[in-house]
Amino acid sequence: MGMLRTTCKFIFLSIFLSFSSCNFIANYQIVGVWKATEIFENDKILKDKTLENIILQFNDEGNYSYEGTLNYKESGKFKVSSNSLFLTNQLKEEKELHIESLNSKKLVLLMEDSGKTRKMVFSKTFN
Repeated sequence: MGMLRTTCKFIFLSIFLSFSSCNFIANYQIVGVWKATEIFENDKILKDKTLENIILQFNDEGNYSYEGTLNYKESGKFKVSSNSLFLTNQLKEEKELHIESLNSKKLVLLMEDSGKTRKMVFSKTFN
């Protein structure tokens, strides 16, 4: 009975640590400055000359800032959990974006906007 209890505790701890480490790695990888390279809406690429103005920045203290087109700016707190990126702006409004892909050079986010699926591809410019 003692061996079974120890084994169950070990399995639970292993599962907990693997989920925790995945979130830690994702939080670590997302930190930096990201510049938009492509935007798709319902699988069609949007041709936008102001694409280089779309910048997402995440720091290691859990803060983010976003600069978009038409001088739109937003900032607040972020959290990565599993394949989701949660952004809470200064008005305490939370948005959930799906992380399709994240590595040291590329970030791909999916979001629903006015009934349309938007895919945003970012390239990391620096940490």
